[in-house]
Amino acid sequence: MNPTPAKTDKTGRSASRLIEKAVVALLTKSTIKAAAREIGKSPRTLQRLMATPEFEAAYSAAKTGLIRAATNILSSNAGSAAAVLRKIFSDRKATDAARVSAAVSTVRLCLEGFEMEVLEQRITALERREHETF
Repeated sequence: MNPTPAKTDKTGRSASRLIEKAVVALLTKSTIKAAAREIGKSPRTLQRLMATPEFEAAYSAAKTGLIRAATNILSSNAGSAAAVLRKIFSDRKATDAARVSAAVSTVRLCLEGFEMEVLEQRITALERREHETF
């Protein structure tokens, strides 16, 4: 059984390699034009590539990886960040604006965390029900 050869573009380069380069360029450049220039293609060609399911899957996976890495870094600093908010909120010498900002941030983050917990519980319950019905 012969493996299916990789699709190639007009220059003979592997389409999957072009997608990889395009994903990296789009994640590191500020515009489509700059990303296109980085991979040696026109912006229109890059936009056509971006519309393919293969690109969308690769871009989504790469972006998810970056977000997970950033989330891991932020999570490791969450305790220190909370301590800073608590210190500012409790500091009677801090400006009113700083104390209000710390209070608002604390309440907002608390509510967002609670909402995430509720959503996670609801999703888990839905998944459990779905598995029970099959």
